[in-house]
Amino acid sequence: MTTVEHGHGYTPESIGPTLVEYFTPPTLQTPGGEIRLAKESMVSTLNELISQYQTVLLIGDPGSGKSTLLRQLVHDYDTGPDQAYDTVIDMPLRAFEASGRESLLGWFEEKVAAKNPQKVLWVLDGLDEAKDPEKIAGLLDEIRESRQADHIIVAARPVVVEEGILADFAPVTVLPFDAALASTCALSYFDIEYAGTPEARKETLDGKPLREYLESTIREQVSRNTLLGRMFSSPIMIPYLTNMYAEGFFLFPHSRAKMYRDLPEMILRSSWVTKNPDSFNDVFALPFWQGFDLYEGEELRRHKLDDTFQRINFFKFYMNLASRMMTEYGSPIITRSQLEKILEEYFTADYHGENLETGDVKRRVEAFVNAADQRLPLVAKLEEDGYGFIHRSFLEYYSAHQFFSEFARKRPELIKILNSKGLLTSLHSKEMVRFILEIYSGYILDEGIVDFLDLVIKEFPKDEGYAAALAASFVTEDIISSEMKPVLVRIHKTLNRSITAITEPGGDIQVQRKLQKMSIQKERLERMIRHKKMEWILEQE
Repeated sequence: MTTVEHGHGYTPESIGPTLVEYFTPPTLQTPGGEIRLAKESMVSTLNELISQYQTVLLIGDPGSGKSTLLRQLVHDYDTGPDQAYDTVIDMPLRAFEASGRESLLGWFEEKVAAKNPQKVLWVLDGLDEAKDPEKIAGLLDEIRESRQADHIIVAARPVVVEEGILADFAPVTVLPFDAALASTCALSYFDIEYAGTPEARKETLDGKPLREYLESTIREQVSRNTLLGRMFSSPIMIPYLTNMYAEGFFLFPHSRAKMYRDLPEMILRSSWVTKNPDSFNDVFALPFWQGFDLYEGEELRRHKLDDTFQRINFFKFYMNLASRMMTEYGSPIITRSQLEKILEEYFTADYHGENLETGDVKRRVEAFVNAADQRLPLVAKLEEDGYGFIHRSFLEYYSAHQFFSEFARKRPELIKILNSKGLLTSLHSKEMVRFILEIYSGYILDEGIVDFLDLVIKEFPKDEGYAAALAASFVTEDIISSEMKPVLVRIHKTLNRSITAITEPGGDIQVQRKLQKMSIQKERLERMIRHKKMEWILEQE
């Protein structure tokens, strides 16, 4: 049997049975070609991959399933008969840094003492979430050189590659789900979540069973690469989109940002409410809602909910919480006391004009935190004395919307504030800034996107190549449109000119890194434009 030693925050119990049951193995792009994983052979396939490359950088977009894949892998080692490794060390790098240790080296030495490094597998998740990814990368180099660790798999977002970190690790990309994988995952989730419920027997207006309609819609949308199809290609979106179908939402979000905007309302309508009415009444009869009368009369009684919950302003609270975590605490995880402080200040300051007694505020704070301990929708206890959003992308979206709400029409001020707080250039906030642009797109404010990118470039007048690469790094496929042609052409031209100007980087590490970043962003921009079949944007440069 393989012994699994869990780092901070991960235990077999943290992987719920539903996750294991509807987990759908992704397709991986390796240096040697594509590998389509299968449940029954996933561990042996990954063993072969790690044995071949020894050190693997598992890359994937937010919500692509990197962490889920690693968690499933560790779970299978923990519960299965595989003998490829005597010991598997499971370590979320974000949680490790939060422990305050000066160095990984001593901890690594402790775990592998008197063990054959060839029989130890290091599973390290969330390099991009670590406070100093480059420091972690340097320590990993030391550990490899000392032969304390021969086999390592590290998960990270593409921003790590864009920054040139762990460039000597074999890059293995978690690809978006194709039509078959997306429909398999959605139907598995549907069958588990709605087994025996009225939703499982629903039919569409033309008499087609809802399950059959869901499958055909996913396959069509993903195959056509529509916005809805791209969302279904992201594993993190599939449960929420499936809930929308099952609960009768037939107007679907036109962007990833709009999807996240609708989540609070969707959760209120979802089966979670029906299954947890007491918990819902205890916690969500709070000042979180913003005037939506979601339930009345029979509908309210059917869900066994108190009518007080109609005052809940989920969305506003999530924005407040996320922006404070991002700017004040600078961490995706906060302590219980920090969460209680934010809740207390929010309830005291924003209760729709009602005056709350101190005791009432404390009671509501306690109710919320106790529910978070039981894994509340979107916000939960993630580790010992550590609370946060159940996925980092929720933190990034809600903090982005807070900035958008305050500065949508004051873009020069927004750029200055983001830059002064280090959020414009930090790899940790890259996705948050991308969300800001997607929110502009969702409100059909293409001129806002163009102006934002132009302002980013102007913010760094002394280094136009760096500025163009930074602006390009914020562009996502969902926001590319014909209206953006002038700024996209300007960015592309500047990158071409700056790359050509560096004829010989020589031994200057900084120049090499800059050249690498510009080349990566130029290729990324061209790839997205090609994928949207809008090559004409750059044809007349």
